Amino acid sequence: MQPPRLLRRFGTPEPDLGALDAPYPEHRVQRRELPDGTDIRLRPIVPDDAVELRRGLARLSERTRWLRFHAPVSELSDEELRQLVVVDHHEREAIVAEVRHRLIAWQPVGVARYAELDDRRVEFAIVVEDAWQGKGLGRILLGALFDAARDEGYVYAVGFILRENTGLFRLLDSLGVRYKLEDDGTEVIATVDLSI
Repeated sequence: MQPPRLLRRFGTPEPDLGALDAPYPEHRVQRRELPDGTDIRLRPIVPDDAVELRRGLARLSERTRWLRFHAPVSELSDEELRQLVVVDHHEREAIVAEVRHRLIAWQPVGVARYAELDDRRVEFAIVVEDAWQGKGLGRILLGALFDAARDEGYVYAVGFILRENTGLFRLLDSLGVRYKLEDDGTEVIATVDLSI
């Protein structure tokens, strides 16, 4: 049976790690800095992120939602939200990127995720809020996701990308990863080699 296609959606507050079903991979929590000096935090998603995930979708432009979901998505059902925030951190992972908001709180501005296709391959997707695009955040976020997939033993990351999403192709190029492209008629399938 083929796994369902990865939902092309978005996600984040301080995580409540006490109520999680799967062990939380705290080693994936990291602080980084954007080229402009902005402090960011990357961390695996938690179920409590559902509220911020819904708010984050509302902050995305129509074009960004189209590029991410390949459809005109304006809201997420409760079940879609649950699928996006309940992950096992092995076969399914999502890394949230947050920036400081009003000095004391972290504000989610992007999410990268993968879902297992088979024992060697995962499907990946990423979204960054419009105001944070072009600042280097996507590069850091997708790099962290690929590191997580590598840590879990996956060899390839497959992305189903709309031809018009030139920003994602530039992002892959900026990471310096080796990937091949196939055109299936509606999407470009990018297969990233995680072994090198």
